[in-house]
Amino acid sequence: MIEFRLKDLSALGAFETAYASAGLEANGPTITYPLFKTLNALSDGMMIAVILLVSVLVVAIAFMCIRFTLLAKIEDDYREIGVMKAIGLRLSDIKKIYLAKYTAIAAVRFFHTRRFLRIIDCTPSSHIKR
Repeated sequence: MIEFRLKDLSALGAFETAYASAGLEANGPTITYPLFKTLNALSDGMMIAVILLVSVLVVAIAFMCIRFTLLAKIEDDYREIGVMKAIGLRLSDIKKIYLAKYTAIAAVRFFHTRRFLRIIDCTPSSHIKR
């Protein structure tokens, strides 16, 4: 394997011509700087695509877990939902009650986590120096 690294890329064409005219070994692939940059960009692009695919799958699995957890909890509450229907609440009112309940739980958990992070001073950007 013969390898050259040029400091001045404008002389690349002249170097290739001089190398070919010198009759030096020319077997095997020739990888020029633009081709090297292209291959590097392709490998970076494939890595980015894999990371994005994995992150989309993780988010989808998280949403499915939340959905199945909520469905299981609502299934446990069938008796209470039946009582609410029996006393005359409409289905839309029952949906609003459950939506308000789980929204309140999510909001309390969100603010509780923010307060906890502030107490231990572990905000996501606290380690970045400006």
